[in-house]
Amino acid sequence: MSENNEGKNVHGFCRIPANIVETYADNIPFDIYLQLSDNKVVKLEKHGSNAKDVIAKYAVKGIQYFYADKEDYVIFVNTIRQDMEKTFGNKTLPKEKKLKNLSDGYEMVHDSLIRIGLSEDVAAIAKEVTQKSLELISEQTNVFSFFKEFKDKCHAAYMRNTLLSWIVTGMLETFDWSNSALRGKMCLAVMLRDILLTNEELKALREKPIDQLSFGIKNHPEAMAALINEAKREYIPKDVAAIIIQHHEAPDGSGFPKGLHSWQISKLSSLIIVGDVFIDAMFRYNFEPSKKEFVISDLWDRYKNDDKFIAAVKSLKTMLDKT
Repeated sequence: MSENNEGKNVHGFCRIPANIVETYADNIPFDIYLQLSDNKVVKLEKHGSNAKDVIAKYAVKGIQYFYADKEDYVIFVNTIRQDMEKTFGNKTLPKEKKLKNLSDGYEMVHDSLIRIGLSEDVAAIAKEVTQKSLELISEQTNVFSFFKEFKDKCHAAYMRNTLLSWIVTGMLETFDWSNSALRGKMCLAVMLRDILLTNEELKALREKPIDQLSFGIKNHPEAMAALINEAKREYIPKDVAAIIIQHHEAPDGSGFPKGLHSWQISKLSSLIIVGDVFIDAMFRYNFEPSKKEFVISDLWDRYKNDDKFIAAVKSLKTMLDKT
């Protein structure tokens, strides 16, 4: 495998994390490309069975992504879906490698939704990444120390969503109306809620006031819900879309996209909203365990006049007291 110097326009190509390309390198039946500039890619020519070694060499050099033609990318997504255990379920891998694979899987779901839309294969990978991520974090004896160690080594949105999935699962378990199917839908909603946003948009979302956010940022809950609701088949339950569309609302009507008030926000969405505020604070405090009680107290003051959201805060405190 070597470089073909004839560059092509990157438009029409889809990126694949180098880590995942390396995992499947010996079984990729199509051309792989490197990015030369902002708008050009160049093909890596295949020679014999050295593909894995060459791809590993580029990865060591700091190459984070390879590219595939859009049609080939669809095939590759199906390949991953058919053998997800190879990428996301290898129990012999160290936790850092497992986490990197799952983070890369999250990026592939993001890119797939943007480039090829919601398909059965994309939905299956999203569900697998969500489930395996929750399993991995549940194995950790000290979850906050785990995130403090790895939060800067993986995709920021993936790390945030994985922590929130774990928190929301624990919150749900404090209610007698909860069940495993509902917890699965909630975790999937958490993983997909902001997945259409770019890193720059995510940064703006966390740092700018609502009135300074672009239309695309403020509309992303409805855009993701539409992908789910308008799919050819119900690849993802429509209940998940209903949760996603409310996850940036606020009980006083100051949220988005619809400016709903507490009585219009579902109990499930209220759990995500409260959990998200908690995680925002823990990120600011660099996951210092001693700050948990302080943050809970702040949440109590923030929502003390709203029974639905105070119930969510109580469930958060109960699950944290058990960890």
